[in-house]
Amino acid sequence: MSESEGGAFRIEGLKVEAPGDLIVEMIDEAGEVVATSNRLRSAIETPFRHFWSDMHGQSGATIGTNTARQYFEFGRDKAFIDICGHQGNDFQITDAFWAELNALTAELNQPGRYLTVPGYEWSGNTSVGGDHNVWFRNEGRPIYRAQRSLVMGESTDENTCIDAHQLFERLKNEDALIVAHVGGRYADVSFAHDANLEPSVEVHSSWGTFDWIFDDAHQAGYRVGIVAASDGHKGRIGASYPGSGKFGSLGG
Repeated sequence: MSESEGGAFRIEGLKVEAPGDLIVEMIDEAGEVVATSNRLRSAIETPFRHFWSDMHGQSGATIGTNTARQYFEFGRDKAFIDICGHQGNDFQITDAFWAELNALTAELNQPGRYLTVPGYEWSGNTSVGGDHNVWFRNEGRPIYRAQRSLVMGESTDENTCIDAHQLFERLKNEDALIVAHVGGRYADVSFAHDANLEPSVEVHSSWGTFDWIFDDAHQAGYRVGIVAASDGHKGRIGASYPGSGKFGSLGG
């Protein structure tokens, strides 16, 4: 057993000898079961595998806690997720931080162990489409902002997209992924949608549960998937729990 900084434990060398379902129990010195894992299912051949991700949260570089590096390292070393993204609001991301964030995801990305995905939150008001998470497959892509209200002197306006239609148009030739989000400015999927870029809507985060956004998509005739994330602002990406302030739900 090896211990990483901060008290998280990693037990090396464990493996499942045969296909089937497995539950891991933690037993104290008295022989009592004090914790039980989720059910694990192993198979010899399967077309799909499960991976755990938290694609949506923020660090203290925007409106969260701790540095962006600590944010990604927590997801890797404490929450043990497989995939992680950083979704700062566009109006708080300077050009310099966008470059720093891309450098971090490139440095910390470990294919086969931990995928770090560059991205941000396009933060348009609901009347022009509302919040949308944007991720890029590769680093070095431009950030298209809805607004620059807090970074006017530290960003350029050449990539401003004043509504979601413009965002989809600018991203149509990018290797990008968009998910409509409910947060500070809830998304209005009936205003704009591109099935090639936006295959899913986010129905749960630390803000709460929003099944109505799926209903809105269905009523508009879209065929979409549903996703959940934490939108955590407390520096615990991948292990987000209710705390003080307005985030009262368990992260997705």
